[in-house]
Amino acid sequence: MKWLVTIGATIALATAMLLWGLAPASECSTPQEIHWWTGLPAFVFYVAAGCYIAAQGTLAQRLLLFITSAGIIVVYVAILSQSLPIVIQTEISCAAQGLR
Repeated sequence: MKWLVTIGATIALATAMLLWGLAPASECSTPQEIHWWTGLPAFVFYVAAGCYIAAQGTLAQRLLLFITSAGIIVVYVAILSQSLPIVIQTEISCAAQGLR
């Protein structure tokens, strides 16, 4: 059961990070925003399951949760760092169009 909780927590974190991803808008009328509420339930489950594994899990389960969480965060930051310049450029070009 604890292995399922560990894997479920990892999947929940990946889901929250996926939902919190920032992607460039296709046009100037679409605002750039992160929908915090959509990823919040998955993140809350991740935190609760992580606390349970930290308190009750074996060393292997805690280590698996730590390593996979760190990996997910690294991938999230890498994807965010690639999409953020595109988002910024879109906002600049939309602001320039608004001034014309």
